[in-house]
Amino acid sequence: MKQIFLLLILANLFISCNASYLNGTLVNKDKFIFEKLEDDRSKLNRSTTEVAEAPSLDNDMIWGINGHTMTSLAYKGEGSIDKQLDLLKEFQSTFYRVNMRTVEDGSVTLYKNDEKRWLELLDKAKKANIKILPVFQLKNNFDEMTVAQAYQYGKNLAVGFATKYGSHFEYYELGNEQDKLMVLKDSSGAKVNHYNKERFAVWASYLKGMSVGVKEADPTSKSIINSAGRTKYGYFQLIEEAGIEYDILGFHWYSKSGTINQPFHDNPGGEDVLNVLYERFKKPIWITEINQKDGARIYSEEEQAHWLEKFISNIKNRPYVKAFFVYELIDQPHLCDGKGWEAVTECKYGMVYKKGNQKTFTYREYAKTYKYLVEEIKYGREDLSAKLANVSIEPSGTSLEDVTLNEGITSNYDEVLNRKPTPRELKYWKKQIRKNATITSMYDTLVNSLAIYQQAIIDGYEQRTGFSFYND
Repeated sequence: MKQIFLLLILANLFISCNASYLNGTLVNKDKFIFEKLEDDRSKLNRSTTEVAEAPSLDNDMIWGINGHTMTSLAYKGEGSIDKQLDLLKEFQSTFYRVNMRTVEDGSVTLYKNDEKRWLELLDKAKKANIKILPVFQLKNNFDEMTVAQAYQYGKNLAVGFATKYGSHFEYYELGNEQDKLMVLKDSSGAKVNHYNKERFAVWASYLKGMSVGVKEADPTSKSIINSAGRTKYGYFQLIEEAGIEYDILGFHWYSKSGTINQPFHDNPGGEDVLNVLYERFKKPIWITEINQKDGARIYSEEEQAHWLEKFISNIKNRPYVKAFFVYELIDQPHLCDGKGWEAVTECKYGMVYKKGNQKTFTYREYAKTYKYLVEEIKYGREDLSAKLANVSIEPSGTSLEDVTLNEGITSNYDEVLNRKPTPRELKYWKKQIRKNATITSMYDTLVNSLAIYQQAIIDGYEQRTGFSFYND
């Protein structure tokens, strides 16, 4: 009988409703996974009155994070390579997207000790079972080269790089947001005539040389060409017409480009950009940069977490999206001084950051939301089954005559959630029982609740990874 009861609970839990446990609206703060409590620590909002179901994505979905290990003072000064890789493991991210600068033969030797640090990263990442996605940071000197020179330059760079370091990679990202350098002023990039033709011709030759060079030196590898987001259909159309071979369409998206309910739509009621890109070009799509625009510099941490959940929810029914890379791992506070073109907008995107002179990292709310969502998507059903297997199947009291009202409610919380009810919860359940509920029906609600579901995800994460979910 107990086994039948448990199966009914599980069936009800998985099919009864759509998941509503994450950041339902900005107005209803109770819907957030995380909330600031009196002691200013981030804790789970454990609802005992909502039901959830575990979502799932393809097991081959790649979770990755961006970092500037080779080019940023923050990554060199505030986080060692070992610490960065530990953070990747803590976030269950198997790819680290890293930009690097090379000389003309593809060697990472532009600055003193560059190659030493680069080889350290590659070696340690391999030992940590984390794959590096290299992103070529190019000079963008298109106006100084002919088409023929650009092709040869790109090919030499790619052949040299892949020959020297290719044993560490499966994928190469050929440049970063180069479309921004060619799109005409006040143009969206949706059409081929939105681009500077002369500049694109040189870039296309450069890019073709890189594409050919990578395959020549590393034939089994796959190459990625990305855009800066929005409706850059014209850019990829020009690349196709130029005969440039690539395997994966890379795409960047920040919240200014969409709405809260339709995060990948260009405007409210507008085109679904990812669907259009896939339908036109039939390439698997990797979202290699994503976050709320300006990060924590403008928006609250709760809003940023809200956006991230919306983005991830939006790809669950898009099988052509194969990878999701959050931007970025660590804050870059040296950019907050207002100097340089990227200073203001780039300085506070980090999943973690340091307050003042503290030695340890502080975790932003969206980082914790990301941690929760990845665990839930990858192992949610498994975590829940393990949790319910350890829950007592029968309530300790079945009527008001068996125990006092307070004791019955508290006993149910102890048995199901391993904690005492809060004063607010106690008040709520006393009111419900006095209306028409019973201690038994209350128990059933707890077993089916969002609270036990969230506990299952947290417990499963900690047991699986060995990291504390709350970073205590």
